[in-house]
Amino acid sequence: MPSLFNAGLVTELNRETLALLCCSWADYVEAERMLEDTRKKGKGFRALLVKTAGGGVTENPLVYTRKRAFDQVFKAASCFGLTPADLAGVRAVKKPDADKGKKKFFKGA
Repeated sequence: MPSLFNAGLVTELNRETLALLCCSWADYVEAERMLEDTRKKGKGFRALLVKTAGGGVTENPLVYTRKRAFDQVFKAASCFGLTPADLAGVRAVKKPDADKGKKKFFKGA
């Protein structure tokens, strides 16, 4: 986060969006780890599929969870210009000069 802050891409005003980005990333990582654990248990490719109550096969809900989290991460990341395509459209916020502000209100100080 210091890099984003120093680049002027993160301020206190958009901390909620940043928090959502972090939460979505955590969801993505957790779903990926759970799928990896299933693969390690000898399920291999079948980690992506699960049996239904009726005996059929369907996509593992973790795959959907991972995809949804990835989409949310990608969307929030674009708000901060964290993808090459979005970087051009993001404008950094100029940090106010603290000393200049003091001089404006406290002349001669």
